[in-house]
Amino acid sequence: KSTKRPDMIAWREFLNAVDSAVVISKMQPEDSGVDIDDLHKILEKIKETIENRRLNLKPYFQDFDRAHFQQVTQNQFSAVMSTLMIPLSLRELQVLFAAFMVMEGRKQTNRVNYKAFIKRVDAGEGT
Repeated sequence: KSTKRPDMIAWREFLNAVDSAVVISKMQPEDSGVDIDDLHKILEKIKETIENRRLNLKPYFQDFDRAHFQQVTQNQFSAVMSTLMIPLSLRELQVLFAAFMVMEGRKQTNRVNYKAFIKRVDAGEGT
């Protein structure tokens, strides 16, 4: 409520409160503005590698996610892919970062929602 007019809403204060609230976006990767065909090709490439080598991604991401927010930084995401020897170009990583980015309100972050990523590439984690 406005301090000057109790019957009104302090709109700027409301918007600032919304922006400062930590809200993990439920946006689908397809809604992120990335090229959908590129995204699907990259995900299929990763999925095939995971299936062929019987990799379990989740524990590697959880090592970086001590607070259990189901998100890691872009550098940590890259480190997991490198550790598991899943070859990705810088362009492919950027597509994945954009597709699985964690949003805080309307603000972009440098964090990746690894749970959503794993659901898309690991059939065993799809539930």
